[in-house]
Amino acid sequence: MAQLGHNDASFLRLLMMLLLFGIWFLSNNNNISSVEAKNAYATMMYVGTSRDYEFYIAIRVMLKSLARLKVDADLVVIASIDVHNRWVRALEEEDNAKVVRVENLDNPYKHQDNFDKRFQLSLNKLYAWSLVEYDRVVMLDADNLFLQKTDELFQCGQFCAIFINPCVFHTGLFVLQPSTAVFEDMVNELQNGRENPDGADQGFIASYFPDLLDKPMFHPTLNGSKLDGTYRLPLGYQMDASYYYLKLRWSIPCGPNSVITFPGAPWLKPWYWWSWPVLPLGLQWHEQRRKTLGPDWTSLSGLEKSGPTSCPVLNNPYNVLSSWFKSTSLLEWKIRNRPLPVWLLAIANPFNHNYSFDIIFRLNRYGAEMAVILIQSTVYLGILITTRLTRPSLSKLCYRRSDKSIGMMQNSLKLLALWSILAAYLTPFFIIPQTIHPILGWLLYLFGTFALCSIAINAFLLPMLPVLVPWFGIAGALMVMAFPWYSDGVVRALFVFGYAFCVAPILWAAMVRIMAGLQVSLEREGFMPRLGESSPPSWLNKLY
Repeated sequence: MAQLGHNDASFLRLLMMLLLFGIWFLSNNNNISSVEAKNAYATMMYVGTSRDYEFYIAIRVMLKSLARLKVDADLVVIASIDVHNRWVRALEEEDNAKVVRVENLDNPYKHQDNFDKRFQLSLNKLYAWSLVEYDRVVMLDADNLFLQKTDELFQCGQFCAIFINPCVFHTGLFVLQPSTAVFEDMVNELQNGRENPDGADQGFIASYFPDLLDKPMFHPTLNGSKLDGTYRLPLGYQMDASYYYLKLRWSIPCGPNSVITFPGAPWLKPWYWWSWPVLPLGLQWHEQRRKTLGPDWTSLSGLEKSGPTSCPVLNNPYNVLSSWFKSTSLLEWKIRNRPLPVWLLAIANPFNHNYSFDIIFRLNRYGAEMAVILIQSTVYLGILITTRLTRPSLSKLCYRRSDKSIGMMQNSLKLLALWSILAAYLTPFFIIPQTIHPILGWLLYLFGTFALCSIAINAFLLPMLPVLVPWFGIAGALMVMAFPWYSDGVVRALFVFGYAFCVAPILWAAMVRIMAGLQVSLEREGFMPRLGESSPPSWLNKLY
């Protein structure tokens, strides 16, 4: 009996060992399959355009926002081999992205009549099909703004895209199953000159999948299994920003409202400082940059504690704004459906250091541009001081009595004065770093125009108020556009047009006043002495 019990115990131990080995084997198989079934969010990056830096910043903000959403996928950048190594290191080390270096695909459509040169290297997007180490890839343009996770897209089939245009799908976001055979076939079609309406990635991919419009709509599966075939994606995955501008809120019922895209004119992309308040969503993109890109200045400044930070705007700005607005009997839903008006927080409570810290944190996300901003601000301040100190003699150095006796010279000086005023309003706009925060950009623009206008005012002895009428007009227009409580985009547009209609006569009157003042200044200068001459009789000056 003892021997029988010993055999039974040995058998049980052996059975237990086999069971543990089976569990270990199955778990390893599951781990291997999970590694093999990886997914990726990918975007492409190339250089050679005038907007390389802007798109580099946009790509980093998008990647950081995806990482902040804790997506269950790799972040991949398909970068051409001529992309700066410093940018590649930043993408790999700071953004935890996997950078795949590729040769630029030759664009056979670059000689088409309607070809836009900024899309010459956009066919590099086809390299997404070469990422065969991934099971599914969501290919993205840099102008996507993610509001929530979209990992359910990895359940889609071999190709899925969204129809923003009723007839042509948009390639700013699409899902694909990588395939070497498909990639090689696409490259072969390029060499054979496949029809491409626009000569860019949009036209080529649309011609490669011509039947997508007839395919069914994608709906995520309950069990998470992957689908086969091609599908149309709901519009909520590519919400065109123009839809927001009509209602000033999102109301897209088909699919989750997950991703905002900014197609259209490249100079109205959300990362440019002038995009807000012209386009209300520009500030929302910079809010994403503030949250994602750059160092954590809350911890460096000592505001971060064991719990939430002491700055409430950084914790939940909508709650802070809601509580402040409730005291003015405004509905909370109006706030949650609008981008956060940061400028309003500072104006509403200028003595609250928390709001000041919030603005400082936002600006510190723009370290690359802040040095230029500080230099420009110093130059403008120097101009104001210099023109103020040299006003008594500046005009005498600009005009000579003998020259002004000729009518043509007077007309030339009038033209020069007008050009100097025009340059004062245009020059700051073009030299401000393009990806700076809109609030800081507009403040610097107004400061710069005021400083440069002072040169024209002092040099030509012009009346100050008429010259600054456009300055006040621009400031007023910004406040009209930034007003956060319009019921919809149509009302907002009517207010803007109404403001422009009311200001136009004032601008015309200011122009007339400038011309009259300039004429008086020129005539009066005729009695000013040239350098080294005696002063004219005092009774003659009294006539003027």
